[in-house]
Amino acid sequence: MALHRDWQRDEVVLRLSGQNVTRRCKDYTVKTSVFSQPSAFTVHLGDQVSAEEILRRHKPGDPFELRIQRLTAGETSLYDIDEPLQTGRLDAVDVPENDETTIEIRGRDTLAVLFDSTFSQERAFTEATYFDLTAEQLEAVGFAPASDWLFTGETAREKAITNRGGGVRVEQTPVDDDTPEVESFLAWKPNSRGGGASMQVVDIPIPKARKPSRNAQTVEVEDSEGGQPTIALRTLKASVGQQRYAWLKEQYKKVGLFLWATPAGQFILSTPNASQEPAFRLQRLRDGTPGDNNILRGGLRNDTVRRYSHTRVYSRAGGGRDGRRRIVGEFVDTELVEAGLLKQLCYEEQDVKTQKAADALARRYALEARRGSRSLSYTVAGHTAPSLTMPGNSFPYYVNTMVHVVDQKIGIDGVFYCSDVEFRRQPQSTAVLTLMWPDDLDFAEG
Repeated sequence: MALHRDWQRDEVVLRLSGQNVTRRCKDYTVKTSVFSQPSAFTVHLGDQVSAEEILRRHKPGDPFELRIQRLTAGETSLYDIDEPLQTGRLDAVDVPENDETTIEIRGRDTLAVLFDSTFSQERAFTEATYFDLTAEQLEAVGFAPASDWLFTGETAREKAITNRGGGVRVEQTPVDDDTPEVESFLAWKPNSRGGGASMQVVDIPIPKARKPSRNAQTVEVEDSEGGQPTIALRTLKASVGQQRYAWLKEQYKKVGLFLWATPAGQFILSTPNASQEPAFRLQRLRDGTPGDNNILRGGLRNDTVRRYSHTRVYSRAGGGRDGRRRIVGEFVDTELVEAGLLKQLCYEEQDVKTQKAADALARRYALEARRGSRSLSYTVAGHTAPSLTMPGNSFPYYVNTMVHVVDQKIGIDGVFYCSDVEFRRQPQSTAVLTLMWPDDLDFAEG
């Protein structure tokens, strides 16, 4: 199968959405990912504008949109492809010391605000889905209403914490009033036309932390059989100073959820989808011509140093007259067992209350280690490829897609999950794809 050569016209451009200005880039690196957040970019501008003018007009904090464009052959302003790649805010506008005529601009996508924000007061959740937890944090940093921004699947609508079916007790502990009230924030607005999001300053009321109360009370509720309460209220707590994203990520790992930003600046909360049909094909044929192959270089990584043949999760459950019982969940990596690499890794997880949940968490820990140790990485020509699902069309390489790989050099012929894409121009346009085995993306619930 011969591959097209139109990718030679692919390039990334930087659009400063607040000023409606588009800058062409001399070289760049743009990273996108499902597992590593936030996505980020570094570009060096290549248009014929003075450094003084760029520094005057563009500042850290300005909203940006990166787009992948491909000029129509023989045209100067008509594009075959013009698709969003990343939306967010600039972090830096620099003049590197070694080149006074080059402007370097760096930025991160919209998810960066969850990295840059921490809890200003203690927060406790007693009844909430994973969508609820995420929506509250997004609205706290300017993405309101969250329903306009956050796209989820069924898993995200499940309970992250619940107290149904039992008596409970809870103590509420106020915190010191040492956090200033935030009166305004940079709030984002989604673009209904499919382009990058826009940003504006709006007032968002955020209550100040409460002063310590001398009348803090313990709320007690009788259990289902009457009498004194016997168990404590189950809560998810966030402490003052905790990073919002890190706290959310800790909750997501229980069910295999991940949060990442779309090219247009909205958010996806989901498990990776490895059941899709492949969107693109990568190939490296042993006797192929340059027109047959789009893989330039790359190959296999299979490192067992951080993998374990046996991953175990320990917990305890039960109580009362039947007493407490020990739970041991286990996942066995048969590849390592067959190779004679016997080593174990153990976790203690007090929140796990069933054997099924313990086994599921052990599997997630083991597969997370395997994803970090086993992958395919390919550098391919251009930023786009013909679509296998929509013949006759070409699209940019996007994460959370499946890719069919035919690599006769190392004997690979199969379908893999695309977790990371890095777009480069130095000076040719290329993309580096990180691909995972579908078996390493099992996030079945416990």
